[in-house]
Amino acid sequence: MASREHGRLRLTKRITVNPIKAMSATEIEITSLLENDMFEFSHSVNEGGENAGTNTWNAALQGPRPLLTTPEQFKAFRDFVKESGGWSKKEIAAWDENECQALFLQWIAGDTREAPAVIEEVSFYERENEWWYDHTSTPDLESGPYESRSEAYHAAASKHYRNGCYPSADSLSEIDWLEYEAMAHAGQISSRLFKTEEGKVYFQLGS
Repeated sequence: MASREHGRLRLTKRITVNPIKAMSATEIEITSLLENDMFEFSHSVNEGGENAGTNTWNAALQGPRPLLTTPEQFKAFRDFVKESGGWSKKEIAAWDENECQALFLQWIAGDTREAPAVIEEVSFYERENEWWYDHTSTPDLESGPYESRSEAYHAAASKHYRNGCYPSADSLSEIDWLEYEAMAHAGQISSRLFKTEEGKVYFQLGS
């Protein structure tokens, strides 16, 4: 079974997302994974060498458990994978529970590693309906104005990393959730992850 591979820096251009067919949504809490480094479970050949697929799959087979905890959740995950079109009904039916857990973990890891990360030591703030940012080491040297926080985020990312790219998270705790929501709404990344005001993190199967 092939692993889901992702690189470290993400291009900010809009991508076309193939929507999953309508199915009832099941929300799986994954807060227990908040500090886990997802690189181990999802990375590209460029990042991990020619055995990246095998290595990430084997790591996922031995990864944190449990994620799916009820028969209903296992069924929801199998339905979710079926609708993705990546595997046949026969293949999906043949997976044991640990293989389902492993693939779910890789899916979480892949979505995490495409998510925008918090840009260290950069602060964003709104003033008179415009957005600005500065670096904590030079708070008097602000950059802006920008029409939205998202525009300010990507300007800062291009300045601190590479033009047209943004830093991707390696753990759920590194995600810039405000920018994640903006990019997901724009169709640039998946929208399956979300964080509640109480700090709990979920993965949504279906829509």
